[in-house]
Amino acid sequence: MTSYNRRFAAQLRRECRSSGDPWRAAETHLPNQEGLLASGFTFDGPLHSVLPLFGVYRGNSRVRVVRDCLQVSYGHWRFETPLTNIADVTTTGGKVCITFREPVHGHEPIGVRHRDFTVTVDDPEFFARALRARLPRRTQLS
Repeated sequence: MTSYNRRFAAQLRRECRSSGDPWRAAETHLPNQEGLLASGFTFDGPLHSVLPLFGVYRGNSRVRVVRDCLQVSYGHWRFETPLTNIADVTTTGGKVCITFREPVHGHEPIGVRHRDFTVTVDDPEFFARALRARLPRRTQLS
């Protein structure tokens, strides 16, 4: 087994232990032939204890890249945008910030349009690196 495979296997084991869900870990770290990349949100901290009151659970919250589209669901709040709309992807303090070229509508009751979106996902460095790799060439970051 190569050192890359050992690191990958260790990362997959850690994800299985932390989430308690091997299927979720496999979906997160094993993109399928359709180009699926998915990551669950991290539910830590005092504010996350009230999220179930708003219908936000670990099971209905995730960020996915399917072919050429970014899909986000956070409870009942959802949006989708093409990868060509992504201007920048950065990681800071365990969060991934995705900046858009054109603001996206998140289907909130008040109709906010988002210029950027910050997510706290299970593995921020992995997700940001994998998202950057899937950006079309003309929008790829240096």
